Amino acid sequence: MALTESSPVEPPAELLGVHVGSYKNLHDQWLRWSDGIALFGINGAGKTNFLEALAILLGTDQTLLLAHQRLAAVAPSGLELVAKVSADELPWPPSWALPLATRPDFALQFPVLFRAQRDAAWWHAIGVGAGQTFMAGLGELALPDDVLEYLQSQFNRPVIRYTLTSFTFEVTDRLENGDPSAIRVERRFSRTLMGFSPPEAVTGLADGLPDVFAPMRSALTVPPPGPDGYADMLALPDVTEPPAQLEWLPRGRRSAEVNEHLRSRIEAAVEPVERLAESLASLPVAPGEFDPDGQWWPYEVAAQAASTELSITLGNFDVKPTGNDAEFYIRDTRGSTPSDIGVVGDADALERFSAGERRWVDEALATAARALDRFAARASWQASLLYELDDADVVESLVTVSESVQGLVKSAGFWTGEAKERLLSVLEDQLLVAARDKLAEHDDAFRRSLMQQLTGLASLRPQTVVRVFDEPESHLHPQAQRSIAGALDRLRLRGDNVVLASHSPHFLDLPDWQLVHVQRTPEGTTLSPLVASDLDARKALAGQMGLTRGELLTRVSFLLVVEGEHDRLLLEELYGARLQDAGVAIVRMHGTSNLLATAQMDFVERHLDVPIGVLLDFVRLDRVGDDRIPPDQLHDEEQALRHLRRACRKKRRPMQYFGLRRPDIVAYLNEDAIRADEPTFPGWRTVMREFDAIRQRPSFKPWLQRTFGVDLTRTDRVRKVVERMVRNGYPAVAELTQVVEEVERTAAEGRWPKYPAIGSA
Repeated sequence: MALTESSPVEPPAELLGVHVGSYKNLHDQWLRWSDGIALFGINGAGKTNFLEALAILLGTDQTLLLAHQRLAAVAPSGLELVAKVSADELPWPPSWALPLATRPDFALQFPVLFRAQRDAAWWHAIGVGAGQTFMAGLGELALPDDVLEYLQSQFNRPVIRYTLTSFTFEVTDRLENGDPSAIRVERRFSRTLMGFSPPEAVTGLADGLPDVFAPMRSALTVPPPGPDGYADMLALPDVTEPPAQLEWLPRGRRSAEVNEHLRSRIEAAVEPVERLAESLASLPVAPGEFDPDGQWWPYEVAAQAASTELSITLGNFDVKPTGNDAEFYIRDTRGSTPSDIGVVGDADALERFSAGERRWVDEALATAARALDRFAARASWQASLLYELDDADVVESLVTVSESVQGLVKSAGFWTGEAKERLLSVLEDQLLVAARDKLAEHDDAFRRSLMQQLTGLASLRPQTVVRVFDEPESHLHPQAQRSIAGALDRLRLRGDNVVLASHSPHFLDLPDWQLVHVQRTPEGTTLSPLVASDLDARKALAGQMGLTRGELLTRVSFLLVVEGEHDRLLLEELYGARLQDAGVAIVRMHGTSNLLATAQMDFVERHLDVPIGVLLDFVRLDRVGDDRIPPDQLHDEEQALRHLRRACRKKRRPMQYFGLRRPDIVAYLNEDAIRADEPTFPGWRTVMREFDAIRQRPSFKPWLQRTFGVDLTRTDRVRKVVERMVRNGYPAVAELTQVVEEVERTAAEGRWPKYPAIGSA
């Protein structure tokens, strides 16, 4: 499609999902994409393995340079992604591509010819030799009208499955210096066009369609993983580039590596920047004897990009260029006067920061390198098109900034980046119109692509960028974790896709992010996004436990389910600090009959990687575990516990069981604390003896009130007794303390998985 002045800006590729067929401990896992994804799960589950799989699919050379030692071999077709892309990603029409296939000698000089030859080979393979458009080419296959009409509806913004068929990388002897050219990466993706909700009139014709529609026939038999509502339709030509790029620093870089990365990007920008400076020199700005020397501009661009990101992440630092061999000052901006911390090129520059600060300085300098690439691409096409602008329009625009530009240049003694930007800002609309006109000169995609390659106009196409952060909480105080979590959300809102793996509650409480539980199960490792019902259950559970939603997923080592509010009140008030130190969280079951029927318990089973225990009153565990005792001889609580044990065994869900022999937890309240309000209370030994003598035992607390005049039915009365116990140091009955100690021991044993970790965490 030709680009015109009225054409809307083409949106960047939209990732819809990733399928890990096989990588390390991940097998056959489909994950629906979101612009913010937070992975959580215990160590060894496979969170970092998933990040590595993403790096293999999408990682830039710099990402793979840093990650290559940890990457494992990937089987052909082991990794896939699905994306909604531009219609230009479809094969070029046969009438354009086929004639170009006869000129392989130009392919090395013009890489765009490789695509023409690839598309030509595809058309030739499916038996098509003519057609001015993609649809016209398919029409040569004599497809039924229903199929043609359906395909036409899917081509405006096609959805394509990219299947990685090969991935190789080679490390050269330049690795030690951290030069991105030290690694050579080759990928190849097979592609499948997908269609949304194909009607039965189309799928019913699948068996009679040409072989290029084999993916549809296969999908009708065994649907492959993919976005809801989409189905594989027809095979497309292979490609070597993914629809997005992933940026990740899987390890901290040395100062020399950072400096080399920046130096290589500045060197790559020299030629287009020099051409831009020459073009600006021809403009009627006349700032005196100063010529626009652009050598300083890349440094300013890099420093501005790094400082902008640091203002989001750390806030107390910025970057200024030295102008010396791609080196940059890193400054502490706290106080009235910024102070230099070091120069990036110094051997120990990054070591002068704390471990938590260093990481985010490193990230900001990596962002600076990416900004240099974008700047070089922009300078390339702007330099070409400045000469083609209408002189009268240029003069009219420059009048508004000419004086300020001259002032900037004379004051600095050279053409600053700010002066350059002021000029280009008033010419931006004219440059974009010129770019559109340049591309509109060509009716076919090949000539447009060739023009984009030669002029740098390809950089006008928006790019999808994925930023990855593994354990961003490392070396950070909780307050700093909260700040960095907000910073990553701002990066997402700014336009980046962000994927992180974390054990910190601050990164698992971000609004509008997709939470994904990475879990080792008996059936294998799973990637399980939290759905709406899970989010509701998480909120309810966290509220019950007095935790944030993120803390529920990260700070609980053992979940103790109790029968009612009084059970939780006693345990939290009398033993709360020690249980919290042990990582024990308490949630009530709303009665034994609801133990297995709540959404909260379903959430616990799916998404909390912690042991679960159940504490019930009036239970003897030896009786519950003795299957020779019939159910009608068990108390109601004992029957519920036996039912729970059997259900957990069936689901292969481990569960710990704790029982209190007395009929209610209030029977463990201190006698002296009760007598402060009820001086005639005879004590628990007398109470238990009379209660045990009853053949048909009633509900305990109402019976206690009727028989002894002690009202412990109301929560406010129980709380009053408990507060008196805490205030005066009155101990609970010994059995309750013994059970709490048993819970603590069990929680300590369950802090770590009992299976060996596979791969990275």
